[in-house]
Amino acid sequence: MPRVYPLLMGLLGPDSLPEDPEERAQQKADTPGIVFYIEGVSELIMVDAGLGDTKLIEKKYSWKAVREPGRTLRESLTKFGLKPEDVETVIITHLHWDHMGEAEEFRNAIFIVQERELEAASVAGDPAISGYDPWTFERLDFNTVNGDARIAKDIRVVFTPGHTVGHQSVVVTTGKGRVVVAGDAVFTYGQWEENLPAPFSVDEEQSLKSLYRLKRIADVIIPSHDMRVLGREYYP
Repeated sequence: MPRVYPLLMGLLGPDSLPEDPEERAQQKADTPGIVFYIEGVSELIMVDAGLGDTKLIEKKYSWKAVREPGRTLRESLTKFGLKPEDVETVIITHLHWDHMGEAEEFRNAIFIVQERELEAASVAGDPAISGYDPWTFERLDFNTVNGDARIAKDIRVVFTPGHTVGHQSVVVTTGKGRVVVAGDAVFTYGQWEENLPAPFSVDEEQSLKSLYRLKRIADVIIPSHDMRVLGREYYP
């Protein structure tokens, strides 16, 4: 039966850092950046590609970023006896830099993204404002899809725009129901429970429609930026 393992890549916050170095150092980072390894399917699949270098994040995007030792993508995969080079497919929920920071570690993988997302990211402006940084994706090998698509046995993507124009979520069919890796269509369990649009959405109405769509699909929902996700080793 497929299992979805959440892997903590680091912590973020807040998105406006003071100029003073001492004040910067005191800022707390408590928003997790998580990637997901899907075990028990026909190929080696990951969802999203990590935060990347914490110093680079603070310099380029002005977000506080902290990573404990042993939390790099490569180090996290060793618990499964894997290396990033072993991964065959990386499903990208959307192309914001905090989901793409270690993408080039997957040297042998095909990246799957919505065509509309790739188009939007390719013409975006300042990464600190748009969330898109061409440096994180311009050299990757993409397979694009349009809307819902089957990726592998028991794995499909569903189109969930709103947070970005081409956002997608990942549905994993298991013996215990459908597990949905929501990406930023669902940031936190609080957003899910209170029926709120995703933060930083380009279209809040679309974001709410996507939220309600996932409520019809998901037996188990996994938000992208909630520490409680890490309270379980795997799902379901």
